[in-house]
Amino acid sequence: MLIADLVARCRAQPDAVAVIQDRHETTFGQLLQVACGWGGQWRSLPGFGPGGIVAIQLPNSADYAAAVMACHWLGAAVLPVNTQWRPEEFSRNLDGLPVSGLIGNRQTLAPWHDSLAWGKVPLLAVEDRPSAPTVAEQDRLEALLQRDLADTSALVLMTSGSSGPAKIVIRSHAQLLANARQVGAELQWPAGCRILPVTPFFHANGFSNGLLLPLWSGGRIVLLRQFFPATFVDLIEREAVQVVIGSPVVYESLLRHEVRPGTCRSLEYAISSGAALPTGVAGQFRQRFGIPVRELFGTSETGTIAIGPRHGGPFGDGTVEPAPGDSIAGRPLPGVEVSILSDDGRPLPRGEVGAIGVHSPAVMKGYWSPGGLHEGRLPGGPYLTGDRGWLDDEGQLWLRGRSPRFLNISGNKVSAGEVEQVLSGLSGVTRARVEVEGTPSQLVATLWLSAGAALKQSEVLAHCRGQLAEYKIPRRFVLETVTAADLPDKHSVVMERPTDVS
Repeated sequence: MLIADLVARCRAQPDAVAVIQDRHETTFGQLLQVACGWGGQWRSLPGFGPGGIVAIQLPNSADYAAAVMACHWLGAAVLPVNTQWRPEEFSRNLDGLPVSGLIGNRQTLAPWHDSLAWGKVPLLAVEDRPSAPTVAEQDRLEALLQRDLADTSALVLMTSGSSGPAKIVIRSHAQLLANARQVGAELQWPAGCRILPVTPFFHANGFSNGLLLPLWSGGRIVLLRQFFPATFVDLIEREAVQVVIGSPVVYESLLRHEVRPGTCRSLEYAISSGAALPTGVAGQFRQRFGIPVRELFGTSETGTIAIGPRHGGPFGDGTVEPAPGDSIAGRPLPGVEVSILSDDGRPLPRGEVGAIGVHSPAVMKGYWSPGGLHEGRLPGGPYLTGDRGWLDDEGQLWLRGRSPRFLNISGNKVSAGEVEQVLSGLSGVTRARVEVEGTPSQLVATLWLSAGAALKQSEVLAHCRGQLAEYKIPRRFVLETVTAADLPDKHSVVMERPTDVS
């Protein structure tokens, strides 16, 4: 069980530094002490045991790590909450999912105290430091580690998925441990490796690979409160950071930032996730910093599936770009089996493009619904990610967009993937998403822009009209600016097409 491994790690190296933030160091022993103290205090709360779900709304911090350990120690699942979410926003997305408590800090918990929906839910502030548990409490907590909770829910993720309405993903203790083992076997980070996760812990990758994996492998987590290129580079230099985990915008920002020759020599790994790297970024980063950016491919449902090649791409030096429309995900991780399937579910030979299916011990238990869990996979078969791709002769996985989605606009069938591909060709657009809304139905596009990028309505419409029939052009465009923490600034610009355009 993962929590048993984490407790054993803390006991084996109590004086080793586990987390460092703002020059303050927290050792594994101190982390264990806080987790044990909170476990003793929270043990009597209803729902803080197997079958219960405890929400955590905290920035990346040592307190976050200790809170997760305490909840898992008691057997409860944790539900990471976006730090920008308000109580009403969270409640809307729960779809009736019962939550036993909310852990935060006094500042973030303030609006929750005033919410009628959360009046009866325990709100626990991390500033209320736990007292040392008594000998009897320690014995009771020790006994909890002996339970077999492998198939018990450990992590609840709220995700909009790649298509359709919001989904609630449930993953077990065994599935989280499988992900740690698979990613750890691929990356081979040594104990004491200094890892700087820019990705928030409330994201699936941030939680599994930025928090749990470093703790499980004995790494040192170096934390940054807010991303700015200059302070980010200074932190890498000061703490001799070896691994950076971030979104593409982190690496784009570093390339725009002027750095001294020889800066960041300690870096050995640069991991990118959350979106595809824009063309040329990997090669430019390697030229400046001497290491490749390795893209991580995974989902909330499956955990990490593959990590890009160690040399930064299939062409060695990363200067040659892949064929248009294709990007390499790399060789599937140890223990992950990827299959390419036809539309009717038949396995396809290597080189042929089809739907990507995944078999792995890290794949979720299922999606939560008021009627119970449903696995979200083919009967007796793999989980379908919704992506399309192919396997080359060396067994490396290549991606080629999403599986087709067809939207009905006034009787016309519109391929969402086609429209999204055209919109993604606009300069500065890192990702595009089209949906249907309203009555009568109309097409609405959301465009995620890289930092500093800007678009005019005339440019967007001219670009679309050069490649799409008029009925395929979205009626409304929502522009969102992507930040380094992978958080979009919602609805920064809304552009409406003229009403006389059909």
